Amino acid sequence: MLSIILNSYSYKNLDSIIFSLRKNKCVTQIIIIGPLIKNRQTNYKNIEILYIQSYKKPTICLNIALKKVNQEYVLFYTNDLYLNIDNGIDYLFKKQIESPDKLFSCVYTIEKKLVYDFQKIKINNNNINLPFAPIVKMKEIKDFNFIDEIFITSFWDIDLYLKLIFFHKKEVVYTFVSLDEDKNIAKSAGLFSYYGFVDKQLLFEKWSPYFTKGELKINSFKSFSGHWKSVNKFIFFILNLGFIKLAIAKLTYIRIRKSNSLHHRQ
Repeated sequence: MLSIILNSYSYKNLDSIIFSLRKNKCVTQIIIIGPLIKNRQTNYKNIEILYIQSYKKPTICLNIALKKVNQEYVLFYTNDLYLNIDNGIDYLFKKQIESPDKLFSCVYTIEKKLVYDFQKIKINNNNINLPFAPIVKMKEIKDFNFIDEIFITSFWDIDLYLKLIFFHKKEVVYTFVSLDEDKNIAKSAGLFSYYGFVDKQLLFEKWSPYFTKGELKINSFKSFSGHWKSVNKFIFFILNLGFIKLAIAKLTYIRIRKSNSLHHRQ
């Protein structure tokens, strides 16, 4: 039925998340991947739980996990999200089976407050409604050659959903199922602070030609490896300063653009 892929830096909050996910009968596989996750496999009743250690950047981790999926449907999850109802995923799964031409979206909240701007994007003056944590058919992910690894840590999901909306003609439907973000856990993730700017620029550069010429740009950028946050607290504190993060992001983006330019000259 359904595989859950959970990309997590460490074991923090995982027991609570797994306990919550187990309440949904459609969940038959949970795959957890990240740098501090130790390789092992366990089972809880009819649920296979697979732990994979990987020091690769998050998009590569996701593709590693996707190749371990043994179910027909997939849901991407994180260790800082909480369902507002125990069987919320069962509800989404039922709706997805009944209407495969739609993407059934959760509502995104932070500390119970609705976040509107996260579920829409504007590209070349085109306002697009986006789903949040929809259930996706594994075959459809394979149709797009899995997750685009040009992205480092974010906006890969938006890239996937845009493909489903414009190429598979999916309609986004918002549901009452809410996923609430725990800000304290989210703060510890770190990677978006460094690479969110880069990933956003790459998304716009990839999709802008689609809305001007009707063609989706095929990325030839050299993939940047990214990094997990330093275990040294002092170094991480310095790197987390606002102007330092922005400088790192811009330098990373320039580096990727230069590698792309060199690629075309060769």
